[in-house]
Amino acid sequence: TRLNKYTPKQAFEMLALEADLTDGYLDKQTFFKAFKGIVQAQGGLKSRSEQERLVSVLHRLFDVFDQDGNGVVDFEEIASGLSVLCNGDTETKAQ
Repeated sequence: TRLNKYTPKQAFEMLALEADLTDGYLDKQTFFKAFKGIVQAQGGLKSRSEQERLVSVLHRLFDVFDQDGNGVVDFEEIASGLSVLCNGDTETKAQ
């Protein structure tokens, strides 16, 4: 997902832009779109197998982020998931 290139705050802001367009929630389609935007911003994917792997990872990530299982990811779930996946020390992630 290339999230290790971002601090949690940077990634949250990128995902929050998409969530703002959808009443504060990301459904699976919007979640995929947002993460694909992050990957594109870091140079994209080179092969079909990388693209297929990304889709597989995004399906699993969505399920992990959607902690309450309601089919959408809210701001709290985004922040929680990103704190684990992004770059930064413990203090930066806690912010």
